[in-house]
Amino acid sequence: MELWTNIKKNFYSRFFKNLSMDSLNLSTMKGQCDFYNLELNEEVLMDILEFPVWLNLTKATCNHVVIKIPWTKLKTLPIQFFLDEVFVFVETCENFRTHKNDSPTHSTSAPRKYGYAERLIDGIQITINSVVANFKSYEFLASFQLSHLTVESRTPAFKQCNDLRLTKIKDENRGQILTFKHIEWQALKLEAKSEATTNSTPLRLITGNGRFLLTIKKNLSDCQVVSARIVFIFDDLRWVLTDAMLLSAFHLITYVNNLMNKAPITKKSVEDVSPVRSPMGTTTSFESNSQSQASETPIGRYFSTNDVVETSYHLVMNTLELYVCDDLKPETGRSSYPPLVGGGCLHVIVTQLVIDTYPYHKCLGSRQHWYKSALSNELNFVSQHVYAFADKIKKSKESESRTNIDQVLKGLLSLAMVVRVQKYKIEVVSTNSSSGKGRKLDSKQKRDLLKNEILPDDMPSIYLEVNRFYYYEIGTNKVSALKKAPQPTSYLQVAPFLFLFDPLTLIWVNAFYSNLHKAIVELKSLLPASESDITMHSKIELLMPTFIFDLAEGTEVVCNNTSFHSLEAKCTKITVTNNFNDPLNFGNINNLLEEMAKSSLFSEKDAYPWIADVDAQPISNEFLSLLKKLDTLGSVYLSNLWVVNCDPFWIEFRQQKSKKVDALVDPIQVNAWIFTPDEDPKHKDSKLDNNSIVHIMFSVNSALKVFIDHDKFLFLMRLFEQMDIFNDYLASDTLRITRDELDNSDVTTVSISSVMSDIQVILLLSQEWSKMRSIGTSLCASPPLLTPVKESEFAQNDDISKNSSIGNKFADKVSCSPQSKLISKSESDTLLVANLSVKHNRDEQKLPTLSFHKPLTAAPQMSVTRGNQEYRRTGSYSTLASDTTTDISPFDDDTRSLRSDLSGDSDL
Repeated sequence: MELWTNIKKNFYSRFFKNLSMDSLNLSTMKGQCDFYNLELNEEVLMDILEFPVWLNLTKATCNHVVIKIPWTKLKTLPIQFFLDEVFVFVETCENFRTHKNDSPTHSTSAPRKYGYAERLIDGIQITINSVVANFKSYEFLASFQLSHLTVESRTPAFKQCNDLRLTKIKDENRGQILTFKHIEWQALKLEAKSEATTNSTPLRLITGNGRFLLTIKKNLSDCQVVSARIVFIFDDLRWVLTDAMLLSAFHLITYVNNLMNKAPITKKSVEDVSPVRSPMGTTTSFESNSQSQASETPIGRYFSTNDVVETSYHLVMNTLELYVCDDLKPETGRSSYPPLVGGGCLHVIVTQLVIDTYPYHKCLGSRQHWYKSALSNELNFVSQHVYAFADKIKKSKESESRTNIDQVLKGLLSLAMVVRVQKYKIEVVSTNSSSGKGRKLDSKQKRDLLKNEILPDDMPSIYLEVNRFYYYEIGTNKVSALKKAPQPTSYLQVAPFLFLFDPLTLIWVNAFYSNLHKAIVELKSLLPASESDITMHSKIELLMPTFIFDLAEGTEVVCNNTSFHSLEAKCTKITVTNNFNDPLNFGNINNLLEEMAKSSLFSEKDAYPWIADVDAQPISNEFLSLLKKLDTLGSVYLSNLWVVNCDPFWIEFRQQKSKKVDALVDPIQVNAWIFTPDEDPKHKDSKLDNNSIVHIMFSVNSALKVFIDHDKFLFLMRLFEQMDIFNDYLASDTLRITRDELDNSDVTTVSISSVMSDIQVILLLSQEWSKMRSIGTSLCASPPLLTPVKESEFAQNDDISKNSSIGNKFADKVSCSPQSKLISKSESDTLLVANLSVKHNRDEQKLPTLSFHKPLTAAPQMSVTRGNQEYRRTGSYSTLASDTTTDISPFDDDTRSLRSDLSGDSDL
């Protein structure tokens, strides 16, 4: 009884309330203790868990707790806690509660060495059948459920073992210890619903198995955490997400943000302004030899293999599937395009999604210990940016002494976030009429809006890295607010991918976004306003992208062997950046502006082809003034001026059957500059500039060669018609859905300007036509038919050919070889009729063997009178019906000058 009294006084009375002997079943010899209907002390829990002042823990209960202590095997077996059901009730409070940490009497316990008690606590195993947390506020209700939660210690490879000594790595020479924890659950459910409206759709997230892999490094001297690695793993995550759910999430974020802004600033929150206070702990982390002091002992090498050099957080999703549906305002919030009236669903599949966060990474430090090594291009990009900043600080007049770069970079840290995606695919939108429009659910017939090409296993399809720099004061363990750090950077690299221009999907996405436009604008306003002198240095690299344009469903291309399946725009590499420190950028834009100044088209705006009140100023005055500043400032980064380099860029057609490609535009080098208007009204000048226009200027460094024939022209015309319809629906849907949020002044237009000195358009004849003609020959045959010929026509033409006496007379001359003697025009016309005797086969249609005219020095008589001959269509060839005198070849008219017709130097 005395033991129970001491335990109740020192421990249980602090964490539990209303505890009595009836709720306790203690078996000391068995090492087991049972508790029933426990109520936790809310004030103590909120103090330990550091609850914000706008949250209040109203109730926390557990119906049954079992504690098992293996008295004889405490070194190898863990202390076990079994909890049946845990219920937690949390609510928001408009009248903010007082924070106990503000009290001067509140103090943390003194540090102590890592000993036997700490080893027992680190080895505790916890099993919870169910955890239910309810969140209540005036506007929202939310619930969180977790099933079959298990917390246990494991080996460094996170495998189960029966000996706790294998779950720790202790190095006395370093004075540190590594512990490994594994947290797993079987099901997780999150649901949030707005109470402001009765018909709102709740936000639901239901997942399967998930787990935490936790590695903690502590000091043996004071048990302080030096660093930790937390890996959050989901095997498969499938989520049905609607626009109504997103709207509920936006409202929840808005409500919580307002509470956080209204909450008073506590002493604890002021101390936590430094994000590196707890993980960095001591200044030894910045010493160059602190992490490299590897002991020569086996335990030292084992410690180095599993060491956590810096704190990091990781999210790993093996498979993420999103089904995005439109469920908000079915009457007015959907597109007016007929196939989309019933709504649609967009299927997104992401494989091997990894998000890594390193909040305290030493700038330009080694990345070998990272989860995966970063791309070399990104390392060069960040290092160039940081060294340029250090060099600028070194040469600035504000610095009192000439310091070296190492002193400038001392104490400079970066918050780095890396996102990797191994594979991804976005299918075209599915509608209620999908089965009748070629959008069936059969996987073989599915079309992909966006997907990656096949890549090596070690190369991610998408790589994104964001760095935010800050200075750390080593002596005070705080973030320095006085030193100016480098501007943040973002680097995005996308491996080869295919993008299909599907009008139906893009129209649906536009309507989906327009529905959420107002909520997104409100959410952006909640973000903390950044300083005016901070702009993110961004760089985007698209490797070998392919943009595919095909005709909409229901549109048929001419059905023959030369028909085209799609139009493909390709580029080896596209680079987009807002950095103008490259001298080539200034040189290219200066050359383009000089060419524009020489052209009268950009100055004489009162003449054709300018249209009054439609075309705006092609070159923004604000852009010109900005270029003058850039020329003097040097390396700067702007959020409203971007440089795009395409090296090289070409367009080609892909044939329908053979899948071969035909060129439309030869490879060219394209440089573009995109300038967006300044959102600050102080910089707007309505008299000189139209700030609602996005100005795009591009230059082509070589001749633009365009190859086009009849089929290509037809395909382009139909594609332009499709684009026109697409643009009409896009504009009408945006204005109709957002009519209460936008006015005419918010409409943004685009101005595209360029000067191209050399454009070559090559008109191509069909391949069959080219084979049947040569310089100086007669029009012996017409182009092939554009429609297939029925079998009955073949039989009828064969009968006519066999009964023709002329065909029998010259049957032997039809199969003459190219080595035969040259014949005249009149003979070739006769041989054309003899061609009727050739048998036709739809599977094997071959061109007839043609003979050419004699040289110009031995030309025959220039006049030929044709008899009454009836020309008929046969096979894949067509002829003309005529009984008049025909004059087609220049050799058939002796009154015509050969020089005037065939020589380019003659005067017409």
